[in-house]
Amino acid sequence: MTNVLDEDAPVDTRSLIRHPFGESVLADRVERIEEILSASRADYAEAFSELGEGSDAIAWERRPFLQHPFLRCEDGAWLLLFPRAAESWLGEGLHFRSLDAAAVKEETRRYNNFFGHLFERYCFDLAVSAYPLDRVLGSGRAHPEQAYGRRGGLRTFDIALDFGPDLIAIETVAARLTAEMQVFGRPEILAPQLEKMLFKKIRQLAKPVSAVLAGQASIPDVDAAQIERAWPVVVTAGSMLVTELLWDRIDEQLPAQLRGGRVEKLAVLDIDDFEFFLAIGASGVFLPDLLRHWLGGAYRTLDFTRFATQELGIDPALRLPIIEQRWEALGERTREVLFPG
Repeated sequence: MTNVLDEDAPVDTRSLIRHPFGESVLADRVERIEEILSASRADYAEAFSELGEGSDAIAWERRPFLQHPFLRCEDGAWLLLFPRAAESWLGEGLHFRSLDAAAVKEETRRYNNFFGHLFERYCFDLAVSAYPLDRVLGSGRAHPEQAYGRRGGLRTFDIALDFGPDLIAIETVAARLTAEMQVFGRPEILAPQLEKMLFKKIRQLAKPVSAVLAGQASIPDVDAAQIERAWPVVVTAGSMLVTELLWDRIDEQLPAQLRGGRVEKLAVLDIDDFEFFLAIGASGVFLPDLLRHWLGGAYRTLDFTRFATQELGIDPALRLPIIEQRWEALGERTREVLFPG
């Protein structure tokens, strides 16, 4: 409705809308919808005052805008504040609203476990859409985690992408940096959050990578003796500011199993990077070569999307077909439900 992502739409037609909910099946709840999606200037001012009065909060806080992406104008029109606000409300905003609802019912742990499984499944679905099992052996095929060890009590990494002599080992993590960390960046807060979000998963990934290369764990149709290079990858659900300082911490804590030999350099991707990474692969680029170029150059300590757009000149709007298909299906289903007939 806002046309905010349509680069061909005239600027004066973007962002400002008259919502149609009064004509939908939710006509009797328009006021509640307005409270959820929009806010007045006074509402924003009150929300910011509750977050603190320090300069850090003023400079970095954006949660009120992400929670209510539309400014409600005096004439009743809605103004979308910025594209990221709508994207966040539909994406990670849904996660945080669900988390709040779970907390009310004292089901936070249950919800977090569910979301972790959901995130892993989503990443695997993306990988399979780009690299299905019916591809030629060694050309890139996505496999789920496999049981190994005594009585199958251990599991390999979440996703294996088989490229013959190259094996990409992917571990997913649904943990996110808290809003407090993203706003204030305090070291005493960062350390435990990085442990949960990153370092724990890196150690968890190291063991099955070593087991697969040693022949103690197996991936279907993959001969461990033929693997020349294993590429460890961690995919996070939340965005992360990738910097040289972060990589210094990672390198300090990198397990021995991920240092040298047949194991290549570790890659860290957030979910947006991962979607982009797979889309580039689906377009015909050989993923091991893409990782080699990224991790072997000056962009290694910077985020993947910056490397791909600046170094390779790839359009950041590139998407996997499955993402476009699901988005269109979601829009169509939403219209059918809200405006039947």
